[in-house]
Amino acid sequence: MPSAVAHLAADSVRYAISKAIPGAAGLASVLVLVRLMGEGEYGRFALVFVMVGTMRSFFTGWLGQSVLRYHSIYGERRNFKLAMRAGLAISLTLGTAVIFVLAGIGFLGEADTYSAGTMSVIVLFYIFSSLYEFRIVLLQARIAPQSVIVLSAVQAVAGVLLPVALILLVAPSYSLALLGIAFANLVALAIPTRSGAVQGREPSSEPSESWESTTGRMWRYGWALSFWYAAMMTLQLSDRYFIQYYIDFDSVGAYSALYDVIIRGYSLLLFPITLAAHPRIMGLWNAGEEENAITVWKWATLAMAIPFVIVIIVAYPLRAQLVDVVLPDPDPAMRGLILPLVTGGFIWQFALLAHKPLEVSGRTSWMLMFALIALSVNIVLNYALIPKFGLLVPAYTTVAAGMTYVILTLATATLSKERLLALARRESEHF
Repeated sequence: MPSAVAHLAADSVRYAISKAIPGAAGLASVLVLVRLMGEGEYGRFALVFVMVGTMRSFFTGWLGQSVLRYHSIYGERRNFKLAMRAGLAISLTLGTAVIFVLAGIGFLGEADTYSAGTMSVIVLFYIFSSLYEFRIVLLQARIAPQSVIVLSAVQAVAGVLLPVALILLVAPSYSLALLGIAFANLVALAIPTRSGAVQGREPSSEPSESWESTTGRMWRYGWALSFWYAAMMTLQLSDRYFIQYYIDFDSVGAYSALYDVIIRGYSLLLFPITLAAHPRIMGLWNAGEEENAITVWKWATLAMAIPFVIVIIVAYPLRAQLVDVVLPDPDPAMRGLILPLVTGGFIWQFALLAHKPLEVSGRTSWMLMFALIALSVNIVLNYALIPKFGLLVPAYTTVAAGMTYVILTLATATLSKERLLALARRESEHF
């Protein structure tokens, strides 16, 4: 087991390196775009960005998580590849249709502001970002952190340079910013990569089932995770939608810029731990080493606490300076957002590991139920309190919803450890 923990630490460092350029570029893009476009246009950009992310999570989340779950079992079998291709094609088609429906009913603001050109940009952004995220997931499943580093770095740099170039050359438009990011994803997709060594059981040379059956197995495992990821993204969508509905897009832009800076900062500090832990936990679990998988999970959750303490110590005394750096013309009241956003951002990063015992044992319906409870808390509080108390409300509802989810998942995992191990043994009988 010390070897597994050492590998976890080593991969966390590699993924941290892989996140250095994307994280720095992501932070820079927020600071630059909010100044080039203004808070109102950045607000529109932020709302569409999260809406597309929600669609991607809902329609392709099941596929990505199923690949992470089953790749160490199926490996490079032909039926597995066919199942992935079919799932991706269906997901992209359905997601595109729903985006048109949401824009048509005015969910993103005035429906008549979405021209054919704007809708084409949004759809391209959805398709290219979905393909890029899926490729990253596949490389993670193959334990190929070096390839993830390369693709992430290319996408991150292009994701800053291309939107800025389009805005400077044409106009300060949120649709041009989205188009630039769409092309950045396309550039990253064109980069050739190498796969790493697949961990877990060695798959047989012959497929044990048809690709249709494989797709069905993947869907049964992953459908709840798609709903889960969509619920997580809807938390952000809820914040931004209710802010623009009750206040205005300028407020959406100011709130979103602060939120994005903090969340992308956490992607530098905490997300590498999740990236490193996930395939190792899955590989150990699939190989029948459930106790070792749980031990890796415990080490990973502990490793997240230290960066959070450092962030709180640094960010709270410097909250005024942080707001001044992020926003071009900040309202002093924005300083009150820093502490709840920093806390909420950590809670939701921690949540990605808190539910791992439920995830690996296939109890994804429990995860979904807890996510929907957390989402309900967020929506009800936003709906009831934003008109009375303004922008502080969504920041604190992020904390409330996150605490609700983490407490429910940890309590369930702790109280049913033996049940989880029994489910693991039952799952292994299928392969």
